[in-house]
Amino acid sequence: MAALRNGAGARVALAAESLAVGKSAEDFGEAISWSTEEVVGLHFILLDDLGRLADPRTPLEEKFELLEWVFTDPEKEGRPFSFRACVRLYQRTCDPELARDMLRRLVGEWLRESLATLPAWLAERILREPQWAASQLHRNPQWINEELRRRGREPDLFSMP
Repeated sequence: MAALRNGAGARVALAAESLAVGKSAEDFGEAISWSTEEVVGLHFILLDDLGRLADPRTPLEEKFELLEWVFTDPEKEGRPFSFRACVRLYQRTCDPELARDMLRRLVGEWLRESLATLPAWLAERILREPQWAASQLHRNPQWINEELRRRGREPDLFSMP
C-alpha cells in the first residue's frame, strides 16, 4: 500500500486501506477524526499511486482499478477523494482534464509493457477490450491464470502440428 511505502502514519494507512476496499474506517473498528494535514496527505497518496501505472510489474487488476478511479463516471467527480478532487487539492492550477488527457496518451504503452509477458492472443484481446478484461479481473482475480491453463489444455485448431 502506498501509505506504508511512503512512511505515512498509521491513521493515514488505515484510511487508505479503507478506501481501497470500499469500507469506512469505522468498519475496521476505529472511529477517526482527521486533521487537515492528514486529509491532504491522503489525497497525495492516492495521486502518488498513479505512478504504479508505469511499472510493468504492477498487476493488471490494480492498473485497471487506478484507471477506473481516474476515468470515473462524471457523477462521482464531486466526491472528496475523486481524481478531480485530488488533482485540484494537490495542484490548484492543474486542470484534471489535462491530466487525464496525458494519462490517456501514456496508458496504452504502459499496458502493452505489462502485457508483453502474456501470449499474443491474450494481450491483443485485453488491449482490444480493456473494459471487458477489467470486469473479468474484478469478478475473478485469477482469470488470466485460469484462461492460460484452459488454453494450454485445449488444442489450438489454427496452429500447425
